[in-house]
Amino acid sequence: MNSKKYRSTGLALLLATGVITTGCGGNDNDNPPDAQNVQAAQEQVVAQVDLGYGSVQFHEVTTGDGGKVYSVSESAPGNLRNTPFEALVADGNHTTLELFLAVAPGKEPPAALVAAHELEARGLGRSDGTVVPAKYDPNLPVQKNAASCEAWTLQVPTSNQLSNVQRSDYVSGDRLLAVGTSASDWSYWTAARVALGICNESSHAITGRLWYDLQNDNSGWTARSWATLQPGYSWRWWNFTYASIGPNCSDGSTMCFHWARYGVEGSSASGDLYDLRTGTF
Repeated sequence: MNSKKYRSTGLALLLATGVITTGCGGNDNDNPPDAQNVQAAQEQVVAQVDLGYGSVQFHEVTTGDGGKVYSVSESAPGNLRNTPFEALVADGNHTTLELFLAVAPGKEPPAALVAAHELEARGLGRSDGTVVPAKYDPNLPVQKNAASCEAWTLQVPTSNQLSNVQRSDYVSGDRLLAVGTSASDWSYWTAARVALGICNESSHAITGRLWYDLQNDNSGWTARSWATLQPGYSWRWWNFTYASIGPNCSDGSTMCFHWARYGVEGSSASGDLYDLRTGTF
């Protein structure tokens, strides 16, 4: 693929790689998500790509103050290990647009990802919006294991080892798991990239969703839409990018970086078991 430059439309973004500045205002606290007092996300799946063994989704969420959050997720059988898309994400240095172009060569990219690309690239430390081709090999062997999907809920990328790994295994009903130094560390704010996963151990469909809270955005926890997991399937979310249209930025156009905190939630009937994982990388 030839190098191209994509121009943004004024959104200020950050691919969370540890570069941090502080905003102003906000009413953030260290409380856990509260399903009775939830701010529902305005969410759109801007693209979905069939990978053969599973699928990958590209998400755009509008937050309460008009900001944007971008992420990618992979849905696949829970006994798969080291998938080709996982190997792509493990590289860790690509924008959301570049991930899309890698798995869907020749297809027109979503306008939202094109609009976000340049400032997302700058958040990665690049000097401009030149597209850096990402290497996706659909022919990479996918390892399978007959063991419980607990073992494969969230794999450790080879080049970017997960840290702060938290786990909640063989649970049922409604459960939450934080990204942090413990399973219930809701005070953990980070600008690192995060990974979250859920795997369905049961013979019935269950649901899972993400929670996130951007610091200094004058709103609390936001819940993503519920995802349905069929028996034996896992769902993994990666590579969050944060955008703000400007309400918390100094002049409404410059980079506006946020710390954030995260959690993953599962829900099932009593006795229908599933596993949760979180980590940073």
